[in-house]
Amino acid sequence: LNITDDLTISVWVKPNVINQSWDANPLYIVTRGDTTNYTNANKTYELAIKDNKIRFRSTGTTIIDGGTPVADTWQHIGIVFQSDAVGDDTLLYFNGSLVAGASGNLGSALDSVTAGVTIGANTRGNNANFEGEIADLRIYAKACDADDMAAFYAINPATDLSTGNYGKYA
Repeated sequence: LNITDDLTISVWVKPNVINQSWDANPLYIVTRGDTTNYTNANKTYELAIKDNKIRFRSTGTTIIDGGTPVADTWQHIGIVFQSDAVGDDTLLYFNGSLVAGASGNLGSALDSVTAGVTIGANTRGNNANFEGEIADLRIYAKACDADDMAAFYAINPATDLSTGNYGKYA
């Protein structure tokens, strides 16, 4: 998963809790970064729930946040980064709808770290594990569009997981 240009993350989550406190650890959904040098500068990206919002950060800087996740409910999250976008290069989708756009200069960070992806935890292992279920995590080396996000949202793990169509993680 050495993605160095465009990036899309699509994932379904069902958190057991939503952290309410500003000083609570984020609920990390997926992170990519150096697991031996635990600085934010060595973390390419992280997708988490923090302060009752979905947060996407790169090298320690919040690029985009929004949406209002709730506990004990399946919710779809999508992040799209397009390196050659005019205007907003990072988009946040929540439950099939575009909820935020930002210009985050993420491109240089994508190729700055050669490290693996961690699902359901922070790369530095600081007890910020995701509490709940993660399903149908997809990471693409392309910028998916709104139609793709609508198609990902149409896959509902609340029903599809019971049929065995998707793996269950974290």
